[in-house]
Amino acid sequence: ESSLLLTFRRRIPMVIELPSLSERPPQERYEIIHHFFSKESFRINKSIIVKKEAVRALMLYDCPGNIGQLRSDIQVACARSFLNSLGSKSSSLTIDLSDLPNHVKMGIIRVNKRDPEIERYSNEDIMVYPDKEIKLYPKEDRYMLPDEIYQFIEERFIDLKRQGLTKEEIDKILGKEIEAELKKFAVNVKSNITISKKELTNIVGEKIVNAVEKAYEIAKKSFKNLEDNLFYSLAIHLSAAYERILSGKPIINPQLENIVKEYPVEYSIAKIMAKQINKELEIQLPDEEVGFIAMYLRTFSGDKEITKGRVGVVVLTHGHVASGMAEVANKLLGVNHAVGIDMALDESPESVLERTIEVVKRIDEGKGCIILVDMGSLITFGEIITKRTGIPTRVVGRVDTVMVLEAVRRAIIPDTNLDEIADALDVDKTYIGRVEGIKSKDKLPKAIVTVCITGEGTALKIKKYIEDVLPQLKDDYKIIPVGMLRQEDIEKEISKIREENEVVAFVGTINPGIKSIPFISVEDILHGTGIEKLKKILNLKVENPLKEIIDENLILCDVDISMKSDVIDKLVELLQDKGYVDDKFLLSVYKRESMGATWMKGGIAIPHGYTKNVTKSAIAIAKLKKPIFWEGELKADLVFMIALKEDSKDYMLDLYKVMTDEKIVNALKGAKSPVQIKEIILKNTLPAN
Repeated sequence: ESSLLLTFRRRIPMVIELPSLSERPPQERYEIIHHFFSKESFRINKSIIVKKEAVRALMLYDCPGNIGQLRSDIQVACARSFLNSLGSKSSSLTIDLSDLPNHVKMGIIRVNKRDPEIERYSNEDIMVYPDKEIKLYPKEDRYMLPDEIYQFIEERFIDLKRQGLTKEEIDKILGKEIEAELKKFAVNVKSNITISKKELTNIVGEKIVNAVEKAYEIAKKSFKNLEDNLFYSLAIHLSAAYERILSGKPIINPQLENIVKEYPVEYSIAKIMAKQINKELEIQLPDEEVGFIAMYLRTFSGDKEITKGRVGVVVLTHGHVASGMAEVANKLLGVNHAVGIDMALDESPESVLERTIEVVKRIDEGKGCIILVDMGSLITFGEIITKRTGIPTRVVGRVDTVMVLEAVRRAIIPDTNLDEIADALDVDKTYIGRVEGIKSKDKLPKAIVTVCITGEGTALKIKKYIEDVLPQLKDDYKIIPVGMLRQEDIEKEISKIREENEVVAFVGTINPGIKSIPFISVEDILHGTGIEKLKKILNLKVENPLKEIIDENLILCDVDISMKSDVIDKLVELLQDKGYVDDKFLLSVYKRESMGATWMKGGIAIPHGYTKNVTKSAIAIAKLKKPIFWEGELKADLVFMIALKEDSKDYMLDLYKVMTDEKIVNALKGAKSPVQIKEIILKNTLPAN
């Protein structure tokens, strides 16, 4: 890109994608592991036996640093085993679980999945021999331990032995020195780079960060191998707890009794930390919160036994949002736990379901997975996945970044379970943020109440359905679910709601019988007539959605251009000058053009680029003086340059109506000005009231 002109590069579109380690099949991962052990065998001139438990851990553990990290983890294991072999006359090294880094050992907790293909490659030991030369990577590779590490171990061992030290003493001294070297090396390969404290302060506030810093120092005195990730996880958690306390909301910890009994050391240190936090924040943390801090200490102390799995977190959304939310949550908490699955707008539900099943099978650690989705058919995936895999799942809808952060924060603690996390997310959606002031009651907020006599669950589903169908309500109307088993309880609850809100409509399975407020049955809502009734009650103004993306300043009328590339360049230039697309959009348009025709019947062309290069949705239009060749012998004289973001599918449906209607197309071709072109499009796509 730095050497070739854009006019040249755009004619040679090429994308090379290398799959991450997690996307590679088990056979390929096994071959890579085998290859790296062979290289180490050659470097130290000893045969290596890798026990099957170690092979299984290497096959299953999360390796976000991909192949480079896998190689460095294998080298660390070999260095440790090499140290243990000194003093013996064995001509081989044996690698077992104890030689692997802690984060690799975590892979063994996924054994309960019993994936047949994984079992096939991890049911026996690996044996490699130094009998043939393998090409070594350059020394400057940051993922590779230097050759000198083995020489250092050997020479240092001989030196200490000459000094008359026993084998146990040598192991102790040399072990510490090796660990120090490995820690230095680990700095280069650490893949879960956490955010800076400055960034963290912007998210949770300086007060929280200062309190956590002092509490963290207390913890470090008692736990020598405390992981840095504790600081970030504790800060995010404490921010949520602090706001709950200030808002008067209870903190519930169903595991408190077990924590006090099973983790007395962690709990006692957590009490001291809580005392310091209370002093800094001028609050009183309850025992339940002390229990949570103890759970974090247990999780991040580094010396824990690997016996418990964790709840998996999957984020699943339309467009390219899921992976971004998962990445943000992982980075903020310094982990690699959440997995994002992006569903393309043209991808079938069956296809994304199969991908989700594979991810759930891969990340399940025996405690199930929570699936966070945005809307639509994705909400039904949980039940299907559980039936097909036997893995417990819970689905929570209307996901956002804060929800993902809260889910991961809870899930990384091994003592929490699937239902606890799902229930907490479904009920309490405040999470992290600033505490709002008390709203003035001078003007009551408008509200729609969804009512069900069989319980709040159905009322909540009606609420979510209305929010999905009428997303424009969220700014002006609250939707409050009410579910009670007795009529008198419903009346009492509605009375409370009316004290604080202006109720404009009831929707549900039972009519509360308040004459001044209209009622719409759930049957009418589901059949569509109820939604239309609700629109009339709320006096919703119906506007043409295309009005947001069509601007006469982006329309060229009767322009005299004879080449396709000139039209594309001119329209993209208009979009770029107005800030609708970035500087890479033009290249993406040419890449798309190279993939296939963008010509439509009627002399229409619809060139478009990648959604990731769109900053704000817009359409640029060119009505040409005379038709030009667009694709082979096909000509076009009306060009729509489409620049839409992932969440703009509805715009495309309206545009399609315009492009496929012969009368509208002829009217556009007869237009005399950009304003006239805009009016024709908007007039013919106005939705019915």
